[in-house]
Amino acid sequence: GELAARIEAAEARVAEIEAVFADPSFYAGASPDEVRRLEEERAGLVEEVAALMGEWEGVEEELDSAY
Repeated sequence: GELAARIEAAEARVAEIEAVFADPSFYAGASPDEVRRLEEERAGLVEEVAALMGEWEGVEEELDSAY
């Protein structure tokens, strides 16, 4: 559902950012601020995925205990 879609979107964005970081030419052309901004965005997304996964597991446990 919506939770799975949010997890997928966040993970896809993390993968995009990691692809940017994997490109050596990015560092040649990027300002330190830009690098820091992307690092912060990535860290926030990783936390968001962890929180959403926790929520997801909670929902699954509720469903399991309901049956």
